[in-house]
Amino acid sequence: MSTVRLVMAREPIPAGPKIFLAGPTSDKSAPVPSWRPEAARLLARQWTGEQLLTVLSPESRHGERAECYEDLRLGDRRPRWRHGDSLLDSP
Repeated sequence: MSTVRLVMAREPIPAGPKIFLAGPTSDKSAPVPSWRPEAARLLARQWTGEQLLTVLSPESRHGERAECYEDLRLGDRRPRWRHGDSLLDSP
């Protein structure tokens, strides 16, 4: 049984404990593999809570990328941040 459920951008956010994976996201101009899937795997190995942990990612499912993320305002991601019980940021 999985201990972690990965919820991507624009997907419904379920009840229960959550963590938001904040941090850099590459765009189409300089694509690099996302660090978030590995972070979710590491969280799954460490999670010992009784409930399923929801990991919130600001990225879209199926590798869809924006043309440019630098133009996004803080408010574009804030709605997902407020749903997280914790915030994990990558430098």
